[in-house]
Amino acid sequence: MRPRCFFLILSIVAMLVTTQDGRSADHTDTAAAAAAERGYRFLTQNALIPPDFNQTTFEEVWQSWPESLRLQAASLSPAERRKMAFERYGLTIRADDNSGKPLQYVVSPDGGWTMNCFACHGGTVYGTPVAGAPNNRFALQSLTEETFAVKLRQGKPPSRMDLGAMAIPLGTSNGTTNAVVFGMGLMEQRDEQLNWVLMLPKSFTDHDMDAPPWWYFYKRPSMYIDGFAEKGHRGLMQFTLVPENGPEFYRRYEENFRDVLSYITSLRPPKYSGAIDQALAENGRQLFM
Repeated sequence: MRPRCFFLILSIVAMLVTTQDGRSADHTDTAAAAAAERGYRFLTQNALIPPDFNQTTFEEVWQSWPESLRLQAASLSPAERRKMAFERYGLTIRADDNSGKPLQYVVSPDGGWTMNCFACHGGTVYGTPVAGAPNNRFALQSLTEETFAVKLRQGKPPSRMDLGAMAIPLGTSNGTTNAVVFGMGLMEQRDEQLNWVLMLPKSFTDHDMDAPPWWYFYKRPSMYIDGFAEKGHRGLMQFTLVPENGPEFYRRYEENFRDVLSYITSLRPPKYSGAIDQALAENGRQLFM
């Protein structure tokens, strides 16, 4: 075979391989993006645990506030009071729709409000809601105590969150939660087949923690600050281990949590959009190096 023909054939083969690899990469990227989108929708549209309170309770929660705030809220419209409540508890609207629903809760058609993962991992960056950002304004303890006070006035039964708060502190400051202990408390009530086993709760050392940003998840080899948990979709299921969810729940939704894992893995830090002082940045670069 002549050298010229040989190199021509090699070039054609290389083009074919590149095209096939490119299509494969495009297909993989498209599939990953679709899985990530499904994961986000799954978290924001499905109530995976019983609701914490309902719409009428939230609409009246301002009546449980300190007197100065109650007086201020009393003169406002319902929409303005809702905005004030969102600000008080660290809630935000969803950046991807105009429903007015909070990113941090699934609001069902019958008015139930059920916490989702964005309660801790749906904060703001320079005032803009960003899914995956740590919610450093989330006031879980205050929200639970103040909605429970409304339920007592309304004659409604306490939720699992109300009862749980009597045994385990939910958080001692805005932006932090006792989430690690929540998971430990839920898991200890299960056997190896995830059947619910009723037993006296153990004593845990409570420790509030900041929620980590999800946009670093993709490059970490394991989960959590100490790296003790294997990275995978099953570790994301721990906060659904309430008595109402039996082993069949986890078989039914396992693929959905694979999508949730894809969603979290897809996140990247938001781009900084503000002005940069180049001289100051250069000084900082010298110090950093």
